[in-house]
Formats: sequence, structure tokens, C-alpha cells
Amino acid sequence: MVEERRQSPRRNATLHVQIETDAGRTTAAITQDLSEVGLLVLSHQALELGMGVTVYVLAESKQYVVSGKVVRQERADQVATWRYKAAVAIDPKQQPDLDKILAAIANAPLQ
Repeated sequence: MVEERRQSPRRNATLHVQIETDAGRTTAAITQDLSEVGLLVLSHQALELGMGVTVYVLAESKQYVVSGKVVRQERADQVATWRYKAAVAIDPKQQPDLDKILAAIANAPLQ
């Protein structure tokens, strides 16, 4: 049996996001899942490991903002539209919009 290493359970959620790096580069992306401590995004551009990012999330016709650091990045060969997959770690204590995002998807059907 594989031991669960996640600090917080993840919820499947496909949300449109815009990612801005600390260097000022932006890219469109979607979330694959998210939790209180991170999110997994699919994007057109690679995000460098360790890079700080600001993620603008569109949920229920409202825009929310969270920031974090890229902790994993890989090619997403199986997904033709989105070329890269990246995990972004976030500090929930520093994210006032995080609770709003989680609440916005709480009643959404599981995918």
C-alpha cells in the first residue's frame, strides 16, 4: 500500500487561470486540482522549478489571487492542448483569497 504524502486532500477542479512569474512573464493555464496548500496546473509554457508565481484564478465569474512557488514541473505529453504540468506550493496563511476559491468549488460536481 502506498502511503499518502499530501498535507491536505486535493479536489479535482478545472479553473481558468493566468500565471505571472516573478520575472513578469505570463501564461494561460488551467488547474487540474487544488488544495489548501497547493495546486496543480496545466500550461502552455514551462515554469521553472523554484520560481515564484502569482496565480489569478477565475471561479464563479470572479477573479481571485494566490501566490506560491513552483515545486515540480514536467512535460504533459498525454495532454495535447497543455504542454506542461506544474505543482505550485502555497502558504495558506498568506492567501486571503484561497478560502474563497475553495468555497467556490466546494459545491461543484466532482470531475
